[in-house]
Amino acid sequence: MNITPRLCLLLLAVFAIARPCAQAQPAVLPQLRDRLSQQVSGFGDMETLRASYATAARERGIREGHEFIVRLNGPIQVVTESHEEEGELVRKDYFLHESKVYAHRVSQRVPCLDGKTVRVSQSSFFFEKGAPIYRTGVTVRVPRAEKEPDLSKARETEVPLPPGLNGWGDQLTARAFAIARSFRPHVGRHVFADWDQWLLKDAPPAGTGETPPRGEDWTPPEGTLVLPIPGTQSPDGLFAVGWGYAKGPVDWARLASDHAHSAFGAVYFSTKLAMGELKPPLDQDSNFLLNAAGKPAGNLGLYHPGERQRFNHDEIIVRWSPSSACFGVRETGKWSDDAAGIGWIKDGRCEATFDILKPLKTAAEAAVKKSKDPAAKRLRDSDDGFAFSVTSLLVEDDGRVEARVIGQIPKDDAPGGSYEAIVEGVFSPGIGEAPAVLKSSKVRIVPQQPRE
Repeated sequence: MNITPRLCLLLLAVFAIARPCAQAQPAVLPQLRDRLSQQVSGFGDMETLRASYATAARERGIREGHEFIVRLNGPIQVVTESHEEEGELVRKDYFLHESKVYAHRVSQRVPCLDGKTVRVSQSSFFFEKGAPIYRTGVTVRVPRAEKEPDLSKARETEVPLPPGLNGWGDQLTARAFAIARSFRPHVGRHVFADWDQWLLKDAPPAGTGETPPRGEDWTPPEGTLVLPIPGTQSPDGLFAVGWGYAKGPVDWARLASDHAHSAFGAVYFSTKLAMGELKPPLDQDSNFLLNAAGKPAGNLGLYHPGERQRFNHDEIIVRWSPSSACFGVRETGKWSDDAAGIGWIKDGRCEATFDILKPLKTAAEAAVKKSKDPAAKRLRDSDDGFAFSVTSLLVEDDGRVEARVIGQIPKDDAPGGSYEAIVEGVFSPGIGEAPAVLKSSKVRIVPQQPRE
């Protein structure tokens, strides 16, 4: 195993921190921390299996990288999976004791919009008998060149655990062993002759927690109202966004596709696919916050009308804050975003989202009009022709945001036909159906690149 002494000390320091908190810590927590510290300090003595994959998302031309790591010392000790896309890295570590996850760490590295720094955050969970009992979080911003920031110097805080986590520890354990099994066809029979009897002896059965491919006649189980949308899950796995209905029964067959999709199998569901006009209740679909168990935890309003993340130009994109306390959701279109909103999660629920397109557009265009940007004059004359989009969004737990926005006149190559800006500020909920309130906003105009 190639692990630097600095990184080993860093991991030990982060997990050894004991911060004062509002509530008494679980009695078993010191024992779990000590076990984790010993496990991390022993990385250098563990046998390590590593597999790296690179794929290209054909629909968007985005390259993605994946890495799986399994560390062994006798039984499997730690399983790690990393996913990198467009410079953004999410890493998940599953720490095992007696073939059960007792600690789980989720690390994120997200480029900030200033082009100079990255946001590094880490959420740590501890489990007793498969149930999460304690959670902490730490977030720092560091220069992009700093690959291993010393998180031990940052303030670590206790983060409340939301409801709806029954069975979550078992889900994480099943995921860890699913990753371990992925090595079996390649190295198991050559390196570990007794792979099944030794490494997988106490593992959950193969396929635990996995969803089998759908056949042509598949429909959601009776009573299902909401389906999860792949690609919307929070990095820590606590929440996702789904699509469906507040009330049933739902005539899913009326919404079924007539063709397959790689993410689902032979069939998927959307109001976009229905032939003819939909009548109540099928025309009353919406998007929902889902908890870790896949249960609805709040109606978000309708952004995206189906369980497939992307339909041609229409795509739902969800951006999460470090501890998943706040999130931004937007629906893209061909020339502009169809919708964008922000929501806050309290006690595991989100009761509403609030529009952010209007306040972001107002702030950006006000700044452009006062600037020397080529688009300033055309905006002052008339801003009706400018389509508006949020191309990047960074969300913090307290509602602070950084948003890269673009205004453009479709198919207009004349000077001043577009502008780009970065808006920073703090959002708070609107009143009723009013947009979110943007305070302390600061706008930086991005210089236009010369046309060739």
